[in-house]
Order: sequence, then C-alpha cells, then structure tokens
Amino acid sequence: MSQADNVWVARLTLANALSVTRLILLAPLFWAVEQQAGVLSVTVFVLVVASDVLDGKLARRAAQVSRFGTLLDHGCDAVFVAASAALLSTHGLVPMLLPVVIAIAFTQYARDGRAAASAAPRPSQMGRWNGIGYYVVVGVALVAHHFLAGTLVQTVLLVLCWMLIATTLSSIVERAVFSWRHRLRG
Repeated sequence: MSQADNVWVARLTLANALSVTRLILLAPLFWAVEQQAGVLSVTVFVLVVASDVLDGKLARRAAQVSRFGTLLDHGCDAVFVAASAALLSTHGLVPMLLPVVIAIAFTQYARDGRAAASAAPRPSQMGRWNGIGYYVVVGVALVAHHFLAGTLVQTVLLVLCWMLIATTLSSIVERAVFSWRHRLRG
C-alpha cells in the first residue's frame, strides 16, 4: 500500500463517515420539505443533529481527532446549514442573507486555519454559538414550515435569524481583525 493510500485509509473513520452523512441527508431533507413530508423532514434533521453530536465524541474516544476530521466536520456542518437555510429562504422562513453569511464565515474559518498551519483552525466562542444557532434556526424553521405555518413562531424565527446574521457578521469581523493583527506581528 502506498503512502497516499495510507493517508486515505487513516481518514476513513467512523467519525468522518458520520460527518459525511450530513451531506448525504441533504437530498432526503430537500425532498421532504418540498413534498410537505413534515415528519420525515424533522426525522432527517434529528439524524443530522445526532451525527454532529456523535462524530466528535467518537473521534475523541478512538483517538482519531485530526485536522482533516475537524475541517470535514465543520465543512459538513456549514454545507448542511447553509444549504438548508437557502432552501428554507425560498419558502420565506429565513432571510436569504443567512446562508450567504454562513458560507462566508466557514470559508474564512477554513482559510484562517490553513494560513496558521495549526492543528485546527482557531476556534471562536461566538463562532461556536453561531454554529449551534444555525442548527436551532434550521430546526425551528422546519417545524414552523410543516406544523406551525403563519404563527408567531415564524415572526420570532425571523428575529432570531437577523440576530444570528448580526452575530455572524460580528464573528467574521472579529476573525478578520485577529488575522490582520497576526499577520502584522508575523
């Protein structure tokens, strides 16, 4: 087996497979939303959240935490929540700006991690809370879309979305300032 093969074998872990399931589950989620299959939509979302909770725990327990796995995990999170938010924006549930700022924030996070050549990108407490917020907004939007259409929940959801957009933009600025200062020192 070549060295390149060994690298790919090392990356084929259960934790990484769980991360990738978030991408695979996008298709059934999109189908369920478009077909008004509320129970399936929410079930798929719960499976996605479970995969996100379990992948990191499995990687740590098996001592398989890696830069690749960290970026894969966060990348799958970002693609899932950005794509889901984009879909939900077509139904008027979240502002279209939300998936855009999610994509910008993750791209910046990944780029900064590569530039720093660290074991993993520099975490941000605000970024961590924003990541949780993205999942909360998508979950609430799915429930509102299928089961609570036209209720106060949708109004509250829009307020939460705009707050999340504001904190994401703040996190983007914070990370940019940190990177700029880091480059000036280095």
